[in-house]
Amino acid sequence: MELQNIHYIAKTVDSMLRSITTHDHDVIEIDQQQDEDYKFLLRNVRKLFGMVSGVRHGRNNNHGHNYGRGRYHHDGCNCGRH
Repeated sequence: MELQNIHYIAKTVDSMLRSITTHDHDVIEIDQQQDEDYKFLLRNVRKLFGMVSGVRHGRNNNHGHNYGRGRYHHDGCNCGRH
């Protein structure tokens, strides 16, 4: 994925997370199923945010290149950039 696309995805996921957490207490009465659905959605958006942030900052990409913020290597890395 291109870096520009990753930044776009990260921005979108961040907006989703902010929207979910902002409206956390807007609804006064919700039933148990809605509460479970909300917690499920929030948990998964947080996981997605963590994954996108990891890729965006170079922790989970192919060779761990961090776009100028240092490098993370795996054993046997032979990508030719070192």
